[in-house]
Amino acid sequence: MDKYVKEYEISSFLTLYGAHWPSFQTEANLLIVTGMEEHAFRYQDFAFFMNKEGFDVYAVDYYGQGENVTYGGMPKQEVPDGAFELFVDHLGQIASEIKKDGKPLYILGHSMGSFQSQRFLQKFPGLVDKAVIVGSNGPSVLFGLGKVLAYLTVTKNNQNKESKFLASLSIGAYAKSVKNARTPADWLSYNPENVDAFIANPLDGGPSSKGFYKELLKGTSNLYKKKALDAISKDLPIFFIAGQDDPVGGHGKGVVKLHRFYEKLGFKNAKLKIYPHMRHEILNETNKSEVYQDVLNFLK
Repeated sequence: MDKYVKEYEISSFLTLYGAHWPSFQTEANLLIVTGMEEHAFRYQDFAFFMNKEGFDVYAVDYYGQGENVTYGGMPKQEVPDGAFELFVDHLGQIASEIKKDGKPLYILGHSMGSFQSQRFLQKFPGLVDKAVIVGSNGPSVLFGLGKVLAYLTVTKNNQNKESKFLASLSIGAYAKSVKNARTPADWLSYNPENVDAFIANPLDGGPSSKGFYKELLKGTSNLYKKKALDAISKDLPIFFIAGQDDPVGGHGKGVVKLHRFYEKLGFKNAKLKIYPHMRHEILNETNKSEVYQDVLNFLK
């Protein structure tokens, strides 16, 4: 087992896997929540950068993704019933364990992880001191529509089968948004080395199961209810960041909408930055050092 692989003992029946990059002089902890169809070790460069600044960095992979596939946490792309909410509960359990060292704890969620991190803030108010929301999107009727389509097409008999239809509405649409693309994954970033590494790694990419999409869309469709958001302290510092050319966030527009949504609810320390000439994975772009520094400045 790689020295940075981390086992998160959830119960006697379940172990989730991810990574842990310790700092020599820990001043604070950062928990990374990974995105869809990727794995924890894609954040190693960023983690090493944060280590040098005194951050212990943890990352946890979603059910059926990343190290969970490698080490047997769950078969690829399979998810349990109620997966979105259940995973957020597991994040709360993991964060509580990390928090026991008494040092500040921050959360950073990318893409799918950005939505799970927002739900985490609702369910576990006060557990983290700051949050970074990366590559997300704002409230949209499309979440509800996607949920309806998922419920109409997903059954117990087919939930572990590939969902070409739902994939065409998400990943497929993102791929088509890039004109003259070199690969189907160009929507991830302008950085060709990052795109090629994603394509080459068997832990990255699809296909995702019908059940995966159903649980994700069920979770995101319930994310922006005022009662749940009222549980979060309006003083919590939140940093929304995204690439201007990111199709997931509507090329910046959806993230601006998300930031305004939080501001209208009274969040006093919600910050926003949209990066020009960056796509979805701003932590993996060629000019990622700017993003690294901005995240560090926000957390410190």
